[in-house]
Amino acid sequence: MLGLLAFLSTTFVFSPVINLLLLPVAFYRLFLTNYGRDISFLKTGHKLGMMLLLLSAILSVAVFSFVDPLVDNFEKSILGAFPYVVLIVVALFVGMAFRRHDLIVVLLLIFLEIFVGVAEYLVGTHSFFSVEYKGQTQIGDTELLYYNRVFGLSLNSSVYAFKVLVGFVILMAIKSELSLRIFLGCAVIVAVGFITSFNRTAIVAAVIGLMFYYAANWRVVLSGGVIGSVVGVFYLPVIIENLTRGKGELDLSGRGFIFEEFLTILNQSPFFGNAAQKVWLQINEGLYHAHNSYIEFLVSNGIIISLLFFSGYYLLVLRGQLLVALPLLIYSVFQYGLLWGLVFHDVVFFGLMFYLLRSKCERRVPRFYPATEKVSDA
Repeated sequence: MLGLLAFLSTTFVFSPVINLLLLPVAFYRLFLTNYGRDISFLKTGHKLGMMLLLLSAILSVAVFSFVDPLVDNFEKSILGAFPYVVLIVVALFVGMAFRRHDLIVVLLLIFLEIFVGVAEYLVGTHSFFSVEYKGQTQIGDTELLYYNRVFGLSLNSSVYAFKVLVGFVILMAIKSELSLRIFLGCAVIVAVGFITSFNRTAIVAAVIGLMFYYAANWRVVLSGGVIGSVVGVFYLPVIIENLTRGKGELDLSGRGFIFEEFLTILNQSPFFGNAAQKVWLQINEGLYHAHNSYIEFLVSNGIIISLLFFSGYYLLVLRGQLLVALPLLIYSVFQYGLLWGLVFHDVVFFGLMFYLLRSKCERRVPRFYPATEKVSDA
C-alpha cells in the first residue's frame, strides 16, 4: 500500500497531496505491528542522528513561525503551509514503515511506466496523456535523444527520469536476492528507461554508481572497460553529441546563474535562510527551484538548521550505506532530487535505507556487498 500510494503521487493523475494518505498506513505499521515497534536495528549513532533531525525540525518550526521569509512561498500545494524540514522528517517515519514488498511494488510500477514510455516513444509522442507542456519539439524532429524524451506516466520527463534512477538504485540494492537471469532482465528494462527519459544527470549518476559498486570486482571492471572501449570507438561522436545536446561542449542549462541567484539569498540571511520556507525564485517569468537539493535546503533553512539536519541525516540514513545512496546523492547535485518533503523521492529513499538497515541487523538478505561480489552472485 505504501509503495503504491507513493508512486501514484508522481503520476499525471494525482497531486502530491495524496501522500497524506501514507500517514495512517504508516501509523498503523509503526505502532500497531511488531514490525514497526521493533527498532532494535537502530544503534546509538542512529538514535543520535534521529535526535538531531528532530531538533532541526523543531527549530525549523520556530523559525517558520517567528522569522519573516525573504522570498514569498510559491509552493504549489497545501504542503507549503508547513516548514518542509518537518515534512522530510515525517517522510522519514513513513519510510521506517516500508517493507520489502513495498519496494518491490515501487520497482514493478516503475517498470510499468518504462513500458508506457517505450510505447510513447514508438508512437512518436512525448505523452499519451493531457499534460500542460510537452516540449518545443516533436519526437523525430531531431535524432538527439534529449529532445525525444518521453514522460511515461509523469507530468514531465524529469520526474520520469528520477523514478528510473530510483528503480536502478532499488535493483542494485536487492540484486543479491535475484537470479542472474532476472537481474539482467531488470537491468535491460532500466537501461531502456534511461534512454527514453534521457536525463543526463540521471545517466551520469547511474554510471558513477556502477563504477563504485564494482570497483573491486576485476572481472566486471575488465569486461566493462572492454565494452566501453568498443562502444567509444564506434559511437563516441554520437554520445558526445547527445550529452552536449548537439552543442559540442558541456552546458549546465543555466544552472550556474540559478546557483548564483540562490546563494545571493543565503548571503542576505545566512543563519535562518528563507525562514524554513522552500525558496522558489521568479526568473524570466518562471518559477525555479535551485536544481540542487543541497543548495535549496541550505538557502531555504539557513546554516544552523542545515548543520543539525545534515549531521543527523548522515548518522541515521547514510553512515555505512553511502554506496547504496550514491547515485541519488550525485543526482541531487544538479537536480532537485532528494529533500523535497513528504513526497515519493524521500519516502521511497528512506524506505529503502531503513529496509537495508533492518536486514543488516537481522543478518539476512539483502547482503549489499557489491565490492566483493562476483557476477554469478547476482
